[in-house]
Amino acid sequence: MKPDILDELVLDDPSCSLKQIHVESPYSSSGSKDFSYEMVSAQGVVVGYVKTWQDEDGFKGFVHFDPEGKVLHWSSGKRVTTH
Repeated sequence: MKPDILDELVLDDPSCSLKQIHVESPYSSSGSKDFSYEMVSAQGVVVGYVKTWQDEDGFKGFVHFDPEGKVLHWSSGKRVTTH
C-alpha cells in the first residue's frame, strides 16, 4: 500500500523506487497506519529510508532518511477534506 502522503515526497533520483519493509514500532497506536520503505537505486543499492504515518484523526506525515539515518526531509499536517 502506498499512502498518499508519499505524493509529497520528491525523490532526488527518479530512478529510485520504494520497497515497503516491515518495522516494529513501539510508538504505533492501534488507530495509526504506519509504513516504512527502503529507497532502492536502479542498481539495487539501498540509498535511503522513508517512514510514513497517518492517525485516525487525519494527521499524517513522513520522514525521509539517508542510509546513515540522517533526516533529509520531513512533512506533516492534517488533511482537510471537503464534502
